Amino acid sequence: MKTILALIAVAMAAFISSVVVATTSTGRGVAWSDVAGGFIAAAVAALLTSLALHGRRRSPSGHRHDKGGTMRIPTSKKALVLFTAVVAAGASAAIALSAAPPQTIVDTTAVHLRVVRQTLDNYDSGWHIHPGLVFVKVHEGSLQFYEDGCTAKTVNAGDFTVEPPYEPVRVKATHAVETVTFLLNAADPVLVPLSAYSPGHNPCPSLP
Repeated sequence: MKTILALIAVAMAAFISSVVVATTSTGRGVAWSDVAGGFIAAAVAALLTSLALHGRRRSPSGHRHDKGGTMRIPTSKKALVLFTAVVAAGASAAIALSAAPPQTIVDTTAVHLRVVRQTLDNYDSGWHIHPGLVFVKVHEGSLQFYEDGCTAKTVNAGDFTVEPPYEPVRVKATHAVETVTFLLNAADPVLVPLSAYSPGHNPCPSLP
């Protein structure tokens, strides 16, 4: 048990040291490549520690003995237990350190809820963004949604979709009846033209 604990401690120390050095030297957040490098460092450190501990317990003849003088050779079962412990420790540390801190865009308790039912004929919204969530339910006809690109997603009668916040969106329709629910920060407008939000950006110049 002491050997297993020693290997876990060495593996975790090697992992954390490797990740800290990688991130502080580059000045960025933790990347998966840093986690992978730390995991490799942990495995190597655990292996070297295991060899050192076994080497100390060997007799001059090269075989390990217990207190009674009976020869004991590490079994594959013990090796499997040690390997599993090291892998579990490294994986736990990897999961704990691989998550980058979240970036908060909006954090408010002042919420503006707006629900609109409207009929659209020969409609083109133009490129725009919403500074919040928009839920769309189509009752008649269909809508063509373009989300930051030239590929359209068709939303037919009876279907439901969500427009993500701060993502360029363009909606076109020959005919449709829809219910739109806006969930926004109270101080923000319902819609912002993309030309005002990101001047010069056109997600699909070929779209008429």
